[in-house]
Amino acid sequence: MKNKYLLYAFLLTLTAVSLNYYFATFLPDFFKTFRIGFLTIVVTIGLGLSFRQGKGFVLPVKLLILAMVLSIFVSYLTWGQEIPLGVLITIPFLLWPTFFILLKIKVPIETIEKVVLIFGFAYIIGYLYQFLHPTNVLFNLGMVDDEYKESRGIIRIIFPGVGVLWLITAMATTKLTSSSNYKPLWIVLMILGLVLPIMQATRSYIVPTVLIYIYHFSKYVSWTKKIIIITVLLVASMFIGNLEIPVFEGLLEQQEKTVDDGKKDIRYIAATYFATEFSPSPINQILGNGMGHERSNYGQFIKHLGQKGLFIPDIGIIGIYAYFGVIPIIAWIMIGYKIYSYRIPDKYMYVKYYFFYIYFGALVGSTFYHVHYLITSIFALYIFQTILEDKKSKIINKIKSLNKKDRQILKEILAYRSTKTQKKSVPEVP
Repeated sequence: MKNKYLLYAFLLTLTAVSLNYYFATFLPDFFKTFRIGFLTIVVTIGLGLSFRQGKGFVLPVKLLILAMVLSIFVSYLTWGQEIPLGVLITIPFLLWPTFFILLKIKVPIETIEKVVLIFGFAYIIGYLYQFLHPTNVLFNLGMVDDEYKESRGIIRIIFPGVGVLWLITAMATTKLTSSSNYKPLWIVLMILGLVLPIMQATRSYIVPTVLIYIYHFSKYVSWTKKIIIITVLLVASMFIGNLEIPVFEGLLEQQEKTVDDGKKDIRYIAATYFATEFSPSPINQILGNGMGHERSNYGQFIKHLGQKGLFIPDIGIIGIYAYFGVIPIIAWIMIGYKIYSYRIPDKYMYVKYYFFYIYFGALVGSTFYHVHYLITSIFALYIFQTILEDKKSKIINKIKSLNKKDRQILKEILAYRSTKTQKKSVPEVP
């Protein structure tokens, strides 16, 4: 896309509607209608572009798209949910075709980073405002009616779109050690990247952040800085440990409650039910059940289960299995293998850190498919794919720049290595 401003307008709009405007309660109904219409157009265009061939992440993304499309028809065949309702409820989650739009228009990585930063700042400002004004609910996931109240020792606000916070935290961590520019900004974002999860009193947000920080600084800073950082962390932990901070006490109480509950924990019960009893036929056990629209009997059944405490988004990877079957699980295994086996430049390590959040969160949450994480997952995967394709293009260009004699030598070397490999793989006949 040659027009820079048009590109930014597209990406900003795409991100805003994908995140459902951070579930803002003050927007008129027009924004809801516009969101569904915009996403329908974008997904349709993306589907038309998804027939391209390619390596890297092209195949697993296609599998994710296939699983979601099939689930619409499966919900009709096995649960009687009308196809238009299946499409309507699935469209906001069927964002993966935008991956192919990004590849088609070749969005610069720097542009993606700027868009993520813009929405990262919006997340931080929105969260802090909501925290300071808990009685004026402007951003609501449906968890409260009229005001946010104290839970786990703090006004606990699970702010929508946390995938944005994870991605800017990972970016800040990487750029702090790989770039000499804007270091104060990256430090502030890193601090907020840990403070905000603590304020939300959510263990699945806090633990991966701490692990990423420990890994990154143990690998990418000098021994002198390591000693300083470890000393500061030890002193801080001792100081905090002696304080009676309500949020930490709340987290500890919740952890003890989870351990004591064991198999009585509602998440364990829900996971067992959706893994073994929910699917009505063998087809559902393979292709999933699809998402349920509230205007269908199937959607009302899922709502009824939720009233009993059986929530699909709370059961991790089993949730995506219940909705879409085994195909997306295979796809995410492929994505994980590629992410952590392919080497990328250190300045883009934030992509791998971001997906650590995603895979860690998938143990107990909906990070593989929910709108809170989808657009940032697509951006991160697109960045990784672009790095791989740029690397391939550079190699091809280098080969093309060789003269005829050097090309012939290279061909002979490759042919020799190929023959040698084949000989090693074929056992000798006695």
